Amino acid sequence: MSAHAQSPNAGDTILRTELKVVGMLFVVLVAVECAITGMEGWLSVDIQHLRDFANITSQLRYRSESLAIAEQRRSGATAIEAVSNAPVQILMLGNSMTRHGIDDDAFRRAIQDRSLPVELLKLFPDNTRISEWAYLYSNFVVDRGKAPDMLLIGFGDQQLTDGPSRVPQRLARFYGCGSDDLRTLARFDLHGVEDWSQFAAARLFATCANRDRVQRRILGSLIPGYQLASNELNVRTKASKQGRDTAAGEAPQPTYERLSQLIDQAQRAHVEVVLIAMPLQQEYELDPQLVELARARQFTLMDCRHPAGVTPEMLPDGLHLTQQGAALYSQYLAHWLPLGPLVEHHDRKLVPSRFTPETRYASGDQSAVR
Repeated sequence: MSAHAQSPNAGDTILRTELKVVGMLFVVLVAVECAITGMEGWLSVDIQHLRDFANITSQLRYRSESLAIAEQRRSGATAIEAVSNAPVQILMLGNSMTRHGIDDDAFRRAIQDRSLPVELLKLFPDNTRISEWAYLYSNFVVDRGKAPDMLLIGFGDQQLTDGPSRVPQRLARFYGCGSDDLRTLARFDLHGVEDWSQFAAARLFATCANRDRVQRRILGSLIPGYQLASNELNVRTKASKQGRDTAAGEAPQPTYERLSQLIDQAQRAHVEVVLIAMPLQQEYELDPQLVELARARQFTLMDCRHPAGVTPEMLPDGLHLTQQGAALYSQYLAHWLPLGPLVEHHDRKLVPSRFTPETRYASGDQSAVR
């Protein structure tokens, strides 16, 4: 009898204990979420940059204003000097290669030598490629009615080819993806219940969106040289996979659908598009399909893989330029940048009649585009 009498009490005790554990776990999770949300910027410089997308792109002129200024320039109007002399706005998209590769001071000095007022705005989230840049441009530039005079996209190797995002959790939290992006997300980036669940969780919780950053921050603090070793491992892993795929005949034919869509959006707003092949320690070829796309779609493809003076030693981790290398590369880029169609013609046409599609492809050793 006593055993039967104690059984309900034992069950109640177990239930209360379980509820306490669940409650404590909930409190811990809430505390971690609050801490991560409040300290996102501390986790990395990149997260500070991700959170600044809207502020950076807010500095771009509205499309109607850009077109009005271009029309005044085209007509040679001088009555409103402040407007007719407005700086050429250049928006640069890239990743950490661009972050480390562009020396703002060196670029501005070189541009000044060309006697041009230029305003450079940069968006360079880490570990990104065309799969992220397409959302970034669509959601923070096109959807907000903005339009730079020129769009620069710095890339290396296969970063312009179609492929799923490597950071879908960041797409959810930082890239402004909404209901109008669901079809694109489903087609390119999120496949299956697990992907969508992680995307939804990252949309709601900073802890889920930044878990890789937390890991890198902790390991970087505990393990000397972790960041450099991680970059080198990523480069070697990618090269090894490409080698295996090529040997096995499994390397897929690259496609450029997302790049084409981004170019469509830019060209509809009469934005000059320039793609820049950046230097890497490991040699890579420019895909003939990409060169042909540049000719067919009439945008500029600049070959900056071997800037004057930049040596392999200036890419110690294989990807990122040293300060000296960045200064040389920035001067080189500013010298070759095709600003002529913007400042000479002022009609915002991508290919003036005196240019042929072939002249839109600029080799680093030739002056095909000025």
